[in-house]
Amino acid sequence: MRVGDTFVISGRGLTVTGELLLPVRVDEKLDVLHDGKERPLRVTGMLIDKEQVESAVPGTKVALMLSKWQLPTI
Repeated sequence: MRVGDTFVISGRGLTVTGELLLPVRVDEKLDVLHDGKERPLRVTGMLIDKEQVESAVPGTKVALMLSKWQLPTI
């Protein structure tokens, strides 16, 4: 992803805006490098032009909401 802006939401996660280089889906796990540390984060939401979407293709400008990766509970 070509990152435009990054916003840390204390206790919640990270919001990142920019242009995708690879396809991305909501609930997908991404390895994110932030503040010199790599950590797995889950895509919890995605916006394109202020509209919520489930996936996006390379070249799309998006806002990704990311949170700590957790296995789904049953």
